[in-house]
Formats: sequence, C-alpha cells, structure tokens
Amino acid sequence: TLIRAANEFHRVLPPHGTVVAMCSVMRSKRVARALTAGGFTVKSQMIIVAFPTYAVITAEKPGDEADAVSAGDSLMRGHNE
Repeated sequence: TLIRAANEFHRVLPPHGTVVAMCSVMRSKRVARALTAGGFTVKSQMIIVAFPTYAVITAEKPGDEADAVSAGDSLMRGHNE
C-alpha cells in the first residue's frame, strides 16, 4: 500500500527531523502553499521534497523537528479531509 511504501521510504532516510506525509502533490511549492493554507508557517530552514503521492519534510537544523512534525501533521489533515 501507499502508506507501507512511505513507511519503507521513511526508514531509509536520516531519522533527524524527517516526516513522510501522505499528500497528493507534485511540487515543493504546492506543498508549501498547502501548509500555508493550513495555517502553518513554512520556515526557510525546512527542506520539502514533494513526490506524486507524498512529501518528505526535513528539519535542516537540530531543534526544528517539532516544526517538521507539525508540518507533516498539517499535510496529513489536509489530505484526509
């Protein structure tokens, strides 16, 4: 399943501040717009890599993991509605 594939992908990524969010997006800018529309502020230190069926959000600096998790949660909520 898609969720299983994302979990596998998550396992091979560096664990630091990485979130795999299931969302139907093609480009990073669309992810950023989706987050902004969800009331979440996209910080410049975030790295957002968008794939056709999910996005990977990483926190570039230590201590930003909570923001990356919040971003992932925001995308998950937006996708499930």
